[in-house]
Amino acid sequence: LDPDVAAFHTHLGCIHQFLGNHKAAVSAFNKAISINEAPSHGKTTVDTTTADTTVDFEAYFLRGVSFENLLQIETAMSDFRTFVSRCYGDERKLCEAFFHMSYLCGHQPYQALQFHQAGLEALKKRLPVYKDPPSNFQVLSSSSIQVLEAGGAFKKPKCSVGGCYSRGELVCSNCRKAHYCSPQCQKKAWKAHKEAKPGNMRPHWKQGNATTN
Repeated sequence: LDPDVAAFHTHLGCIHQFLGNHKAAVSAFNKAISINEAPSHGKTTVDTTTADTTVDFEAYFLRGVSFENLLQIETAMSDFRTFVSRCYGDERKLCEAFFHMSYLCGHQPYQALQFHQAGLEALKKRLPVYKDPPSNFQVLSSSSIQVLEAGGAFKKPKCSVGGCYSRGELVCSNCRKAHYCSPQCQKKAWKAHKEAKPGNMRPHWKQGNATTN
């Protein structure tokens, strides 16, 4: 392989990963990504209609795995998100990225569940040749969801604010239907919530009358 080609460094990173040297693996994947993203390389997006893989985004997934092993969770999540946003629909590692993300965000049960479900959907789209027995992280993700469910993590509604996946421990004291994880989310949703529920609506984060379930 040509060391000026991204695939060379991706393969080198995989070797380091196999040997458990994740710092070296990250360095190799960094090089692969920098080559891929260089302007001279051409396109930086994948044509989903033709599954054009001129740019190899697998390095993001693989680097995420190494960051995960180095316990750099936020950085790992960022790489998995980048991979998911750029790869095409039947990419064989797409479901694996979702399962990794689900396992890593177990502290946010509803987001973990969303990622797990997305992983199962992506799994259905895999080409038949890639439909292997459940991977380790599919099993870990499933087990994590089962533990969360057994612990009652899904008994309370999700926070009503879009994009927030925390549990809604607080309930609106006016309508008794909207749930929030914090006064900050209550305040963020107040304008739209007031317009949706007109009448004697008071900004409960000011009144101090938000209640727990």
